[in-house]
Amino acid sequence: MPWTVFQELLQEMSTDLDMQERKHVSIPLSLKLCAALRYLATGHSFDGMEDGFRMSAQVQCDFFWEKFLPWMMKNKYDETV
Repeated sequence: MPWTVFQELLQEMSTDLDMQERKHVSIPLSLKLCAALRYLATGHSFDGMEDGFRMSAQVQCDFFWEKFLPWMMKNKYDETV
């Protein structure tokens, strides 16, 4: 994915109230987004990506299924599928 496309997606997500998290979240949205996109691209397990992203598999899994996929289906499905 080109860097500009990633940045546009990140900007759009970060301004959406559905993507808002607690104020003191230690893992930035950009890193969670990167992990979600890597999972989509490679199908690699969340457990296998823990070291590379320095983020637990549970955090990655929760973000992917509870935030990322619902947001993508709501905001990007019609324009990309």
